[in-house]
Amino acid sequence: MDEQTKATLISKIRLMISDPVDATRNSHFSDEQIWDQIEAGYDAETDDYDLFLAAALLLEIWAASLACAYDIVVEGQSLHRSQLLQAKLTLAQTYRRQARPRRATLVRSDMEGS
Repeated sequence: MDEQTKATLISKIRLMISDPVDATRNSHFSDEQIWDQIEAGYDAETDDYDLFLAAALLLEIWAASLACAYDIVVEGQSLHRSQLLQAKLTLAQTYRRQARPRRATLVRSDMEGS
């Protein structure tokens, strides 16, 4: 795959998961981390990438890093950091529903001829 196409797919994922890159490269995921998840959604039969699956995987990873987020109240103002965790998981669920179905071959070892 050429670098331009790869960069386009990474940019699409960044938009899907709200992980923008600014001038200082201040983002949650590196391009390599995003590309690894895009490749996880590669379908050899269709020679295509499942961006919804990649986005869901990245959001779940991000949510895991937020698992210890806490809510605080300071001088009458409440900060609900735990809402970010739930928002990431909700969006991940939405993208998983839009991802392509995955197939697996099951082999029963308790049957003869298997």
